[in-house]
Amino acid sequence: MRVTLVLSWLLLGASASLAAPSEDSEAPTPEVLTPEARSAILLPPNSLTREGFPGFARNNEICGIRRNSVPDVITRIVGGSPAETHEFPWQVSLQWRYNWYTYHICGASVIDQNWIITAAHCTHQFTPKELLVVAGDHLLKEKEGRRRIGQQDVEGSWIERKSAKDALVIIQRGGFVNFHYGSEQSRYIERIVEHEFYDANTQENDIALIKLSSPLELDGMTVSPTCLPPPMTNFTGDCVVTGWGKLREGGKSADLLQKVIVPIISDKECEDSYRVIGYTGPVVDSMMCAGHEFGGKDACQGDSGGPFACRGADNRYYLAGIVSWGIGCARPNVPGVYTEVSRYINWIDDVVNSRIDIPIRPASLRSSSIEEEEV
Repeated sequence: MRVTLVLSWLLLGASASLAAPSEDSEAPTPEVLTPEARSAILLPPNSLTREGFPGFARNNEICGIRRNSVPDVITRIVGGSPAETHEFPWQVSLQWRYNWYTYHICGASVIDQNWIITAAHCTHQFTPKELLVVAGDHLLKEKEGRRRIGQQDVEGSWIERKSAKDALVIIQRGGFVNFHYGSEQSRYIERIVEHEFYDANTQENDIALIKLSSPLELDGMTVSPTCLPPPMTNFTGDCVVTGWGKLREGGKSADLLQKVIVPIISDKECEDSYRVIGYTGPVVDSMMCAGHEFGGKDACQGDSGGPFACRGADNRYYLAGIVSWGIGCARPNVPGVYTEVSRYINWIDDVVNSRIDIPIRPASLRSSSIEEEEV
């Protein structure tokens, strides 16, 4: 089970409007005990291959290939280390569009040229027009470079800043401004499909699919999908979590994509650990847990929705989990909780292939600052 104390402004049922970032704020970052992406590297059963996956990704020849990687020794999200550029080409930044700026709020994973997968708690308070998907990025915050503003620029035009000083002024005025290497691909969202039984109180069924307004270019290097496991696959061992979340509990968010390895633990160990600290919510079969007994390595705020990937016998990486929830970050005997993706493979296949009715999303629970343009 993934118990998630999410960013206060992401919590379901919160009715307050999001305020614009103040001049002193670094970014509208989540406070709380939330589902935070736990970095980890997990080795699934030796029999795990792409054979047996029902549907669109079965024959995807470029899925799950980790690029430019170095040996995972002591990698550090909390307790992790910076990933190599494009080492995890399925990693996505899900961003909130506020006025002319975008702010990283959650991670996500590419599963197909038209679809990404994330946690439902990341999308629950937003309409498609309020979010932007950025794939192929590595460095989210930088004081030099170029940035995209508004619809025209997301479509492909660049607005050049005259100098690094100008860029710094933008950051100081607007908070968290995103700069890019030029390999990133930004996409608007056509629709968001959250699991119909998502429970914002217990974080059960914390999974959502996002249909992009236009396909990603899957080049096999900077942007490519993660492999999806066969239904009901049980993972064991160590896996890797990646994200741009906070580097320590209560600390600052990462500029560079981070990675960290954590071991999968049994559901019973996980539930027992949470009972000891007084958490009485459910840890259900559709959740999986990972973490170290002595803490020190974990996902944190801002990692939610991101990938927990395990290496298969074919040396490809399979999406075992989606960062869902946890209490604090990297605390001893407090494992991170992830949505167990293999329990949802048939649901994913049905959604992607339009075999189920997709409910109409309700209006956002808060007022939007985005102009109502057609995308």
